[in-house]
Amino acid sequence: LLAAFEFDIHQVIKECSFL
Repeated sequence: LLAAFEFDIHQVIKECSFL
């Protein structure tokens, strides 16, 4: 569960960096 949560955070950071 924690791993999936971390993956989501990385995805959000990636999208934020893209913007």
